[in-house]
Amino acid sequence: MSGTGNIGAGAGAGGDVATGEMSIQKQLFASIEPEKNLEEFIRLLEAYTGDWAALTDTWSRTPLEKEDSLLIRAARNNRLDIVNYLLGLKEDPEEKEVLANQAKASNGVTPLFIASEKGHLDIVNALLAAGAAINKASTNGETPLYIASRNDHKATVKVLLDAGAAINQALIPIGNEFTDLACAA
Repeated sequence: MSGTGNIGAGAGAGGDVATGEMSIQKQLFASIEPEKNLEEFIRLLEAYTGDWAALTDTWSRTPLEKEDSLLIRAARNNRLDIVNYLLGLKEDPEEKEVLANQAKASNGVTPLFIASEKGHLDIVNALLAAGAAINKASTNGETPLYIASRNDHKATVKVLLDAGAAINQALIPIGNEFTDLACAA
């Protein structure tokens, strides 16, 4: 597929099947892959005419990636450059905080949750500095501290604890009686 030939090509998020052109939305998400460069992402974002903060991946076949926002995908792919760029586009601290706390509709995970899950420490720090809610739980009750603990990301756990993460926020909604601290033990 050609990704950059005709930025506006395609209908909706899917693009034009007949020509093989990717829509600009798909190009934006593709430009967040780890091997891509920031300049390409910025060029595509500037060409996108919609509300980039509201853009979500509705076409991905991978359930984990479906509904990702640009910021969530950047956190998932350890793209600190893109995380910082997107957060920097919001000059108002309240708008920056809203962006940092965007959650997926299906499961409530936030960029901080994803970065904590993956152990992307620099992104965790950037999101916390932007006002990410440290104790915001997913729809099944998991918090960033819980998921970092469960995945044995010790440095991330330390940063979250130092930033004031609740150590006893139980996961009662799914029947677990484990707290974040018990998971870390």
